[in-house]
Amino acid sequence: MKRSVIIKVERDKLLKKTFITGLIFFIISLCVCAEEAISLEDVLKLGLKNNKAIKEGEIELKKAEIDLDSSRRAFYPEISFSTSYTRLFLDDDGGTGIDIEPPDPARLDDQDMYLLDYINKNMVSPIYGAFRAMQPYEDNYQTSISIQQPIYLGGKLRLANKQAGKAFELSEVQFNEKINEVLFSIIQSYYGVLLAEERVKIEEEAFNLLREHKRIAEVSLEAGLSIKTDLLQVEIEESRAMYSLQTARNDLKMARKMLGNMIGHDLSKYSFLEPDFDYDPELDLELQYQRARERRGEFKLLNINKEMLELSLETESNPYLPVLVLIGNYQWQDNELSFDNGTGSITFSLSMNIFDKGLAKNTADKLRNDLEKLKLQRSNLEEMIRLEIEDILLTIEENKNNMELQAMNLERAQENLELEEKRYQAGTATNIDVMNAQLVLKQTKISKIQSEYQYQISVFQLLKNTGLLAEYFQEVVYYVES
Repeated sequence: MKRSVIIKVERDKLLKKTFITGLIFFIISLCVCAEEAISLEDVLKLGLKNNKAIKEGEIELKKAEIDLDSSRRAFYPEISFSTSYTRLFLDDDGGTGIDIEPPDPARLDDQDMYLLDYINKNMVSPIYGAFRAMQPYEDNYQTSISIQQPIYLGGKLRLANKQAGKAFELSEVQFNEKINEVLFSIIQSYYGVLLAEERVKIEEEAFNLLREHKRIAEVSLEAGLSIKTDLLQVEIEESRAMYSLQTARNDLKMARKMLGNMIGHDLSKYSFLEPDFDYDPELDLELQYQRARERRGEFKLLNINKEMLELSLETESNPYLPVLVLIGNYQWQDNELSFDNGTGSITFSLSMNIFDKGLAKNTADKLRNDLEKLKLQRSNLEEMIRLEIEDILLTIEENKNNMELQAMNLERAQENLELEEKRYQAGTATNIDVMNAQLVLKQTKISKIQSEYQYQISVFQLLKNTGLLAEYFQEVVYYVES
């Protein structure tokens, strides 16, 4: 009779504390979520905005856009302007620099003076004047303008522009693939945080229940209603629960940090909302495979590479086409800065390759081999993606079945705990039996949550591998791009 009374009192206390503990956790969760809650969409927006890989992709996209603009500008004329100024330092007297001492007139007679005057007028003065005319100006200005306009380059400019356009398309596809990868990585990490949070809650609840079981075991031992091994077993389980709780808290801390690092934002003070994800995938292999062929970036990249190789082949297949360039020049030179009385010229330059030692043919042959290689790569890619899609569909089906199985297991574990509690109330079961039933329930709860999250992640994996993930979150992507 005494044992039944003690058991009833302790059971009532245990149930009361369990209810209060659960109520406290529920209230705390509501308060935290109301103050600092963050959703999956919010995290994805932060990730696309701050992720370093996305920023690198944006830089590469801008570079490709610049290259495309440069290829268009190759059709425009090239205009250059140059000017120079030169200062010459000449003799101060402006002479020829020859030191000639004239004869003394007092020593010359009339005939010699007449002869000297004649030489000076008819010979020395003209020569001296010629020297003065040949002497350059001290100030010398030179200015020129040159214009070069390609008329025909054998179609190379047109093909180069097309290749630049394909390169830009290539960068766009790679950038979209990067968005797909980052979205899925963030989703995985987000669900990792959710799972870690749920595990902490379950571990805390289990730890508090074990502490209560320990107290009951101690009271029962003092009353002589149980043996010491019962208390020791509870203490062992309490130590295990303490370790599991600490591990769960550390896992949650690291999961938050990893996700925060991925999106470039501190998430330590946020509570994560459960995603409203109700996508029902169609488990049809052919349908999903066709979607992947239409939307997967790898197929788009192969198509673009094929077109770029064909453009290069077109370039190398016509190595003997002429090149015609128009060149115009206009120059001025004077002792003053002036643009009058200049000289100009217009040149039509025509050149063409007659014999290139067969190098163009070799290059064209290599390009044809590359095209054949692309065909093989496409065939391998089709087989690989088909197997990949099939594997994902099987995984989704497995996870869905496991989710239903874990839901049934949870019901069984709850029923098992209720039966053990009734046996405990009737005095036919011990505190240890109830504790073991609660531990089974704890593990079943964790397994159920894991199965639910694994199923949702596998569905997201299907969206990613069929190229539909960015479309599913198109509002998020559009928000970031705008």
